[in-house]
Amino acid sequence: MSSAQSVSSDMASPMVYGLGANSKRSHTIGPHPLELSEKTFQKRQEEQEFYRLRKLQGLHVPLKLKMERKITLRSGHLPFLPRSNASYDVLTGRDELITFEDFLGHRHEPESMGQPHAMVEKQIGLL
Repeated sequence: MSSAQSVSSDMASPMVYGLGANSKRSHTIGPHPLELSEKTFQKRQEEQEFYRLRKLQGLHVPLKLKMERKITLRSGHLPFLPRSNASYDVLTGRDELITFEDFLGHRHEPESMGQPHAMVEKQIGLL
């Protein structure tokens, strides 16, 4: 029986440690060596692109691109519709890529839809 307990304690149990980056096991073992690189990859690529554009075409080009991206992120949508950010994806070039986020469910997009009228009334403060 002790060998069975030692085997079960050596193996990671999702019931004990949980799943995902916030699980107990991830804090005890530490992050993967490439995790930080993957988290900052997109930001570093954008910084390199803006640096290259600033050197080739001047300061106005990166400023214009940043302004366009900021404006597209602030565009509104109805509360009962999921946010697609299609215009932002076109500006950043993500519309040409297929990533995990494209076919796996998002946390902020529930599978069930609420009542559209109630959601709009709640947003404008009538409920």
